[in-house]
Amino acid sequence: MSFEQKIDHAISEMTLAKIKPYRRDMLRYRLLEKLGIQAPPPYYRAYLFNVLSQFLKFSVIYGSFMWLLAWKDMPEMTASMMLTNAGLIGIFYGLMMASYIRYEAKRKKLTPWHKL
Repeated sequence: MSFEQKIDHAISEMTLAKIKPYRRDMLRYRLLEKLGIQAPPPYYRAYLFNVLSQFLKFSVIYGSFMWLLAWKDMPEMTASMMLTNAGLIGIFYGLMMASYIRYEAKRKKLTPWHKL
C-alpha cells in the first residue's frame, strides 16, 4: 500500500473512531507534506517521535513567551537557566502529550501504522 493510500485509510479510520479533525493534527501533516516529509498522523506515529515533536513545539513556544513576559526583565536568569527551564518543561509536556495520544489510539482501537 502506498503512503497516500495509508494516509487515506488512517483518516477514514480516525473519522470512524470519532476523532475530531483538529485533533488529527492535519495542518502540521500538510505542512510536512509540502516540505517533502512523509510523516503519519500523530495517532499512528511512534511514541518517541511524538515525544520529540511535542517537546520541540512546546519548548519553543513556552521559552519565547516566558522570555517576553518574564525573563527579559530578570537579569539573574542566564541563558542556560532559560534553556534548561524551557527544555525540562518541554520534555514533561512531550511525555504527557505522547502518552495521551498513545492512550487515545489504544482506546479507539486504531490500527498500527505498519499494519495499515
